[in-house]
Amino acid sequence: MYNETRGLVNSTFIHLEGMVNELNRVSVGRADLLRFAENEIALYGLSLERVSTVLLAQLYQLWGNRVINISNVTREIKALDGNELKTRTKKESAFAANSVLNGYYYKHFTDPLFLLKNLNAEFGYDGGGNKRLDHLLGRLFHEHKEQYVDQEFTSRLAHLTTFAAWERRARSGEITGEWIVFMKYEGKRYYLCLAAHSESNETILERARQACSMDFGFIIDGV
Repeated sequence: MYNETRGLVNSTFIHLEGMVNELNRVSVGRADLLRFAENEIALYGLSLERVSTVLLAQLYQLWGNRVINISNVTREIKALDGNELKTRTKKESAFAANSVLNGYYYKHFTDPLFLLKNLNAEFGYDGGGNKRLDHLLGRLFHEHKEQYVDQEFTSRLAHLTTFAAWERRARSGEITGEWIVFMKYEGKRYYLCLAAHSESNETILERARQACSMDFGFIIDGV
């Protein structure tokens, strides 16, 4: 089922939005990655026969360069497989039917590195602010009786636009981040790769197909 492919980490390298621009490149194969998986606590309990070599290589790269806590990725996989408590990220979804990724699914994983991404999603900063931000500021100014900005005002503003906003998204299961891409086959999920919102669908498709062709050729014809 598995090909021993050297240089895999280099070939499956991705620039996850908000992370570093360049990571150290190493050459590894499936056997190396399985040894890594069997000895790394974050991967304990995963059904490795349903985790692609591509995804293992990405996790190895992120772990080796200390970019994110890879437990935040594997926890989502375990939750999908019923081996972990429900997480607070968005629910799994299918890619749009009119997309080149039709037939594939994705699940968000998050990390403290994505805090600003979540706050932007909450308040629409990229677009100059949204109704939620307008409502929050209006309420804050209404409650604040002083005629000038003081420490109480700035402290409450900082709290409401950071910690309180994150907590609200967590309670609502709206935490975002980047994607774990997978397929479903005969009632099981097969985990293919990580992908970033900033990547094109064509780039993600190429990586997912590579994962399928290397390890899951028995389902690639279904996509």
